[in-house]
This record gives sequence, C-alpha cells and structure tokens, in this order.
Amino acid sequence: MNYFSHFFVDGIDNQHEFNTGLLLPDITRGKIKSFRQIQFFDTASNQNFFDGCAAHYHADKKFHASEFFNDILNQSSSIINNAKFNHDLNRKWFLAHILVELMLDRILVRLYPDTLDKFYKSLNSINDDDLATFLTLYGMKDIEEFFEFFNHFRKVQYIYYYTDNNKFVYSLNRIMIKAGVKPISDFNQEVLCDATLLLEEKLSENISSLIINLKQSIKW
Repeated sequence: MNYFSHFFVDGIDNQHEFNTGLLLPDITRGKIKSFRQIQFFDTASNQNFFDGCAAHYHADKKFHASEFFNDILNQSSSIINNAKFNHDLNRKWFLAHILVELMLDRILVRLYPDTLDKFYKSLNSINDDDLATFLTLYGMKDIEEFFEFFNHFRKVQYIYYYTDNNKFVYSLNRIMIKAGVKPISDFNQEVLCDATLLLEEKLSENISSLIINLKQSIKW
C-alpha cells in the first residue's frame, strides 16, 4: 500500500502522531530497518508514533496476502506484459506491483480530495521535535537529512499530482530508478501511460466495490 491508501484506511482524525506513524516505515526506508521492536515509551507521542507504525505493518501484511490485492495485481501484470514496450524495459513484475499501489492512491485522490487535504494537514500538525526523538530511539543518525526530505514531502504534496498522467508516470519512473532499475525510456513512458489508463478504467468499473474490498483486505 502507498502513503495515501494507508491514511485512507487507518487514519484517525486529530491523531497526528499516529497518522504520521502510518507513513514512517516507508519514508524512513534505508535509514531505519524496522519499527517493530517495542521500546519503552515514556511519552504519549512516542507511543502514538509507534502505534501508527504497527498499523502500517499490519495493513501491508494483510493487504499483500489478500485475494483483493492478488486480483488487481494479476490485472496489472496482464496489462504490463501485453503492452508494446521496447525490450529494454526491465523488471516488469516490479512495475506491475508499484502500478497497483500508486493506482489505488490515484483513484482515492480523484474520489476523496478532501481526505487528502486532511492527510497533509495531519502531517503538518505534529511536533517535529517529538518525531525526531522517536526516530532517535530507533537509531536514526541523520535527522537533519530526514527532515529535509520530510519537509519537502509535506510542502510539495505531490500525491495531488497523481491525477496528472505524465506526473503519475514520472513517479513510477522515479520508484524504478530508486530500486536500481535504469530509467524508463520516453517511448516506454508513453506506453506506460496507456497501460495506466487501461488499468484505471478496469479498476473503476465498480468503484464502490473497490473501496469496500480495499478496506476489507486489511481488517484486523
């Protein structure tokens, strides 16, 4: 699941530390190995950050094991494998996977822009010093570097741009590059844009069922 999907299914109004914790396992990747180790929390904010992280892990585990995810992954894989990419596109299986996760965010942004407003407002409502303290408990060394990224994330608010086809494909390309795959060529980006629209059309045929199944897939 991607950032907004986590907030959509598990976010709690006015529980800003918890809501931020829903993102921490993803946005600290490469800096903190895991938040699964329970620490001694002497403040409510630390406990709330941790509870959000725990909810993130639970949702990801349930989601990726769900029939719902496997169904839409199969649809995505079929579309990607049948698209007329040049032969220099590598790791199609990975592209199909991240396309599913970002596509869910894209659909949710179209349907619930007010909820995305709440998402960013919640991230901007935490005490950054409290977050720094929590991250230090889990061994983060480069706190300033992390906040440069996190502040940029909160300021740019690029999830809003997932509804733009070119920027959506750009985001997919950036994830591929970060995963060590060479950049997607301009030609293949055009093909990917068409594949994106086809998957979105298929998943949008029954929106109400899609939303229900998403929520059901991560139930405790």
